[in-house]
Amino acid sequence: MIKIIGNKMKTHQSKLLIALWACALSAGPALAQSSVYFDAFTGGSDGALNEQAPQVRPDDETWAAGSATKDTEEGIVTINGDMSANLPMPEFDPERTYTLTARVVNNHPESANQWIAIGWNSQTGSARYNNAGVGTYWMLWRGNNEVRALRGPGATNFLDAGDTTATGVDNVLDLRVVIDMPEDTASFLYKDPDASEWSMLTSTPLSESIINGIQGVGFSAFQPDGNVAIKSFELATDGDPPVEVSPPSFFITRNTDTPGTYDFEWESESGKLYDLLSSTDLATPVSEWPVYDDGETVHEGIVPAGEVTVLEGVPSPDPRRFFALSIYDAPPPPPLFFTDFEDDDGGFTVVTAGAGSTWEYGEPDAEIEDVIAIVGGNDGSANAWGVNLTGNYATDTDTSLRSPPIDLSGLDEGSGVRLGFALAVDTADDASLVVRLIEEDGDTVVGGEVWSLTGEASAEWEEIGPIDLPEEAIGEVVRIEWHFTGPTDSIGYLGAYIDDVVVTVE
Repeated sequence: MIKIIGNKMKTHQSKLLIALWACALSAGPALAQSSVYFDAFTGGSDGALNEQAPQVRPDDETWAAGSATKDTEEGIVTINGDMSANLPMPEFDPERTYTLTARVVNNHPESANQWIAIGWNSQTGSARYNNAGVGTYWMLWRGNNEVRALRGPGATNFLDAGDTTATGVDNVLDLRVVIDMPEDTASFLYKDPDASEWSMLTSTPLSESIINGIQGVGFSAFQPDGNVAIKSFELATDGDPPVEVSPPSFFITRNTDTPGTYDFEWESESGKLYDLLSSTDLATPVSEWPVYDDGETVHEGIVPAGEVTVLEGVPSPDPRRFFALSIYDAPPPPPLFFTDFEDDDGGFTVVTAGAGSTWEYGEPDAEIEDVIAIVGGNDGSANAWGVNLTGNYATDTDTSLRSPPIDLSGLDEGSGVRLGFALAVDTADDASLVVRLIEEDGDTVVGGEVWSLTGEASAEWEEIGPIDLPEEAIGEVVRIEWHFTGPTDSIGYLGAYIDDVVVTVE
C-alpha cells in the first residue's frame, strides 16, 4: 500500500482541493493545515534547485539555493558542501499559526559536524542558518543523531539538545518548527517517519524583533559529500499546532489483479461529491487540473459510498501521474413539489364551509384606498391564491385551499420533509390561517397542525419556512391544506394570499 499525502489547497469555485501526490511517495507527513509552500521535489527538472518553483506556492516564488541538486524521480534534494535554500516568507499574521515541516536525511551517524536544519532567517537569498545575523528559529539534526533547537541571530544560541535516541529510520527524520503567533511561542518537534506522534524538544517565547526581521524560510546544511538530503518541505498555516498528527486519509494501492491499474481510497461524507483530478506534471496549478478520464470512465461527481469511498481498478498507463481530489457540496435534491402559479393554478382545489369569501386563483388586486393594498404575487410575479383577490374578505369566511396529492410513500423513516411558501396577509384579530396535512382522499388530519397565524396585518409578501412536516406523513400520500377563517365583520381587511409553494426532502 502506498500512502499518499493529503494537502488542503485553496478553495476554488467553492470546491476544496486535496492534493494526492501519487509520485511523492516519500514526501513526509501530512498536515491538517493549508499549505503556503509545499515541495516533494518531484516536479520541475532534474539538476540545480536554484530558481525552480516549489510545487505549491502563493504566487511566482522560486527557490534561492546554493549547491543543491534535485532528483525528480527519487523526489529528493541532495546537498553538497555548505549551503542553504530559501523561499520568501509572507508577512506573519498575528492571528495565525505557522508550521514548518520537512523530512530530512543524514547519512553521517558518527559526525556531529554534518548537519541539516529547517527554519526561518532574515534574508531571502541563499544563506546558512549560522551566518551572523541570519538565523532566527531553526531545528537541526546533527550527524551524531542529536536534534537541536536554535533561536538566532547567530549560531551559538542553542535552546536545547534532543535525546540521542532520535536516530530516525534508515537515517531519515521528520523535523518541525511551529510559530504560534496567538500564543507567542516557537515550538521545536521531531519524530521518526513511521511514528504517529511528534516529540516536543522545547518551546520558547517569540521575540518580536526576530519575527519582524524574518524574510525567508527554508533549509540549510553542511557536509562535503552529498550524503545529507531533504525529501519534502512544507510551510502551512491556520489552525492549532498539529503536535499529534492523524494518519493520512488518502491511499493509492496498486491493483494486483489488473496490472497498470490502481485503487483509490479516501474518507468521505454524505452530502458531498468528489472529482478525481489528474495531471502528468506539476507545472499547472492543482486548481486547473482536469477531471481524470481513464478512457473508460470520467471520474466526476463521485457519490460517497459511506464513510470510506473506494475506486477499484482505475487505469493509469502513464509512467508518472499526479492526482488530486476535488470535494464540493452535492446539489440539493429536486423538490418533491413546487409551483409558482404563473402558468396555472398548480392543481389546487378549494373546499368552502362558510357563507363568506372563498379562495380564488389569479392576480391579486386588492386595496383599501390610502390604507393597505396587496397587488400581484410574491416577488413581483403575477398570480397567486388569495381569499377574495379584489377586496376585503366577507364575514363568516371558512374556506380551505388544498394542494394536489404529494407522494411521500417512497421516503425512508427519518427523512426530513419541509414546507415553504410565500404569504401576504391582512386580517382582523379573530381571523386565523392554519396549515396542516390531510389524507389524500379525505379530511383526516395527518400529524396535527403544521403552522398557524392569528390576527396579522402586514400585507407584505414574506417567505414562510422551511417548516418541518410531521413524521406521521412519511410513507403516506398527503395534501397540504391552508384553512382560513374570518368569523366577524371583516370590513377593512384583505385576507390571506399564498404563492411559491415548495416541499423539499433532506
